[in-house]
Amino acid sequence: MKHAVSTLHFSQPVAIRHGPLGIQDNHRTVIVEHFLKQKEQSETFGMPGQGWRTHNYIHQDNEILNPLLDMIHCWYCNNICGPRGSVDKHWHWQNTNNLEIDCEVWFQELLPGQGCAKHEHGTLSRFSWVYYLNVDQGASPLTFTELQEHRNEISEVDNLHLPVYNDLLVMFPSTLLHHVDPTNTKRYIIAGNINDVVYKEPQ
Repeated sequence: MKHAVSTLHFSQPVAIRHGPLGIQDNHRTVIVEHFLKQKEQSETFGMPGQGWRTHNYIHQDNEILNPLLDMIHCWYCNNICGPRGSVDKHWHWQNTNNLEIDCEVWFQELLPGQGCAKHEHGTLSRFSWVYYLNVDQGASPLTFTELQEHRNEISEVDNLHLPVYNDLLVMFPSTLLHHVDPTNTKRYIIAGNINDVVYKEPQ
């Protein structure tokens, strides 16, 4: 499976890796419907105009996500950074059975007119990711902003607008500033932070 790489230049090149995972439409639809049912009987998280989202730990009590998250975390180990611990660095990860993964995961819905303000995910996590469950054609891109420091002042110098589509996974360093402009279409995503991945010896 081929994946594209887009690069922003800060003090050094920073890679934003992205590509399709190969998850079928019907499985993605089941995930969206699952969380929209939760929305009907739960509190709203987030800021006005930025849609509805769950808490950050939906992976702890939703088995429906296990196959998808397994693929995403293996993708991270194979394409970004292997797990810490005594393991062959050339090993190709096909499942996470021997991995301890410290992460956050959440679901978000954006409806027409809603977007996400500029933000980053901090320095506690290594990489962050977004997976597009269902987006209409013409949806606003995921925009990354390059910052530059000059004479103790930080300014924006460039933007990378990444087109989004169904089944797209985007993985990027958590400190990258990014946003979504208000869109005319709906968008359902799963997103997360990967804080640490450790290999554990089989029992």
